[in-house]
Amino acid sequence: MHTKDLIQFALNVSNGAVLSIVDEMSDASTTFPTLNGGCHPLWVLGHLTVIEGAITEVLFGETNQLEQWQQYFGNGTEPIADTRKYPPVNKE
Repeated sequence: MHTKDLIQFALNVSNGAVLSIVDEMSDASTTFPTLNGGCHPLWVLGHLTVIEGAITEVLFGETNQLEQWQQYFGNGTEPIADTRKYPPVNKE
């Protein structure tokens, strides 16, 4: 097995783990995990998506189709409780 295969395997496993709980969080997507704030589920999922796009861009030369999400979920951004401040998420 090559390094590329291991990375793709790891991305697929993490993708499956995250997607299995996405529907469960849909009713509480902007609920902060503590009274002191933290990263709510919508922000975490968006952040992971931006990171995954960057990984495939760097490792495989593919276009990061969610580059525009950096402004919402990239490094240095803060979770916001208002879902209208985020881009729409389409389920496929």
